[in-house]
Amino acid sequence: MSDPVRRLVVALDGSETAETALPVARHLIELLSRDARPRLVLVSAPEPPAPEPLMSGDLEAVVPGPVVLEAVGALREQARATAAAYLERVAERFEDTGAEVVLEVAEGPPAEVILDVAGAERDTLLVLASRGASGSRGERPGSVADRVLRAAKVPVLLVPAATPCAAWSLRRVLVPLDGSPEAEAAAAAAGELARAARAEIVLVHVAPDFGELARAGVEALLRLERDYMRWAESYLTRLRERFASEGLACSTETLGGAVAPALLERAEAAGADLIAVSAQGRGRSELWSVGRVTERLMRRTTVPLLVVRG
Repeated sequence: MSDPVRRLVVALDGSETAETALPVARHLIELLSRDARPRLVLVSAPEPPAPEPLMSGDLEAVVPGPVVLEAVGALREQARATAAAYLERVAERFEDTGAEVVLEVAEGPPAEVILDVAGAERDTLLVLASRGASGSRGERPGSVADRVLRAAKVPVLLVPAATPCAAWSLRRVLVPLDGSPEAEAAAAAAGELARAARAEIVLVHVAPDFGELARAGVEALLRLERDYMRWAESYLTRLRERFASEGLACSTETLGGAVAPALLERAEAAGADLIAVSAQGRGRSELWSVGRVTERLMRRTTVPLLVVRG
């Protein structure tokens, strides 16, 4: 069992895309408020103006350097004040939830600020959109989310910009499993959210393709395929029974085909509101593991993605 979430950190940069995460965050806060008063941390990292452009060309010859630096300092303070005022307006949207709301404004690279605020406490969940205005200085869209996902020490709930989540709620969670402890850690984290939401968990495993030889009746490969499918059924059944013993509705399914497309197709067919995966994986089959698939899901999913580092 994973630790219950008591602290939600939401990263914002003032853009409409970043605010895609807010309906998801609000629903989660409402769920968490049923058992205890959660803490909601809104974090923003305004990008300070660079002094170099202000001290170049003709301006440098006319305006003393200290004056330029003073102007830069004023602009930095203005950026901080603007970000703080923005977070205060966002906080007003959560006044009726009963959550303790904390505002964090800090200068620095956005990914580093977000990671620092998120920290490593086991009761923390970090929520952010997959694309925002940050990164305008030569960074490709989504790079802040990419950096955060690769370095976060807490689970990250990534909300794709394409998510139609104005009225998002958690009813069904798809959990891909590859037989690794890391994937099971993601399943445990998903279980905590599902328990709070009284949502259903759908456990899935994508079996490898044993190829044309197996289909042609080569006995050794047929035997290997049968053994593998028995293992997959036994493995999923064991986890389903574990969740059922905790009072959670849970179903299982073994899929075939290319892993990421199979998972996305199943998520859509099942009406999943969330996909929970591990940042790493070491599956029984070397043909795929959750860790190898996560990045592909990040790029293509329109469903929020819970990424857990095992």
